[in-house]
Amino acid sequence: PLPEFRTDIASWFDVVIITLVVLNTLAMAMEHFDGAVPVVTVPHTAEDNCCDALCEVRSPEDCPRGIRTMDEGWMLAYEVMDGCFDAAFLLELILRLTAAWSFRRYFCENFPFQAMDFNIVSTSSALFVIELFLPKVFNVAIFRIFRVGRVFRLISKFRRLRLLVAKAVRSFVNILHVLFVMVFWHFLCAIL
Repeated sequence: PLPEFRTDIASWFDVVIITLVVLNTLAMAMEHFDGAVPVVTVPHTAEDNCCDALCEVRSPEDCPRGIRTMDEGWMLAYEVMDGCFDAAFLLELILRLTAAWSFRRYFCENFPFQAMDFNIVSTSSALFVIELFLPKVFNVAIFRIFRVGRVFRLISKFRRLRLLVAKAVRSFVNILHVLFVMVFWHFLCAIL
């Protein structure tokens, strides 16, 4: 039999993954709009996506609604960092699946959090591949919100944070009951 790589015991592995999650969060925070609006001297509308003064350069990717996006150097650096993080998290997923020897054992090990990790990593990797090979087919920027879910991977690593999130989710039902009573009260007062 092959030796088993125990990721639940390997604390160095968890430290590396937590560090990667934090670095990935910082890298995602660096994505920004340049914010510079070119002064256009010819008649135009926002839908023209003008990138220069004479509206000769039009690009919905570089200047959506006339607002310049990130510089090309920033965009390239961001895409390289995103690819490296996707590769690292995919490698982590493969190592954990290999260590568990089966999907069932992998998911049952730390049930809701392992399933969440699997979905986040597989979705963000698929979106990265789509964006890499089919950039002009459709805009996958709206789906980048799934990459923010990588921050939630930290919940599965810290016991106290996991307990806090579980308690917050349980108390959410009570908050909804209070909200329902308040809305009902306002509705009742509005009728009378």
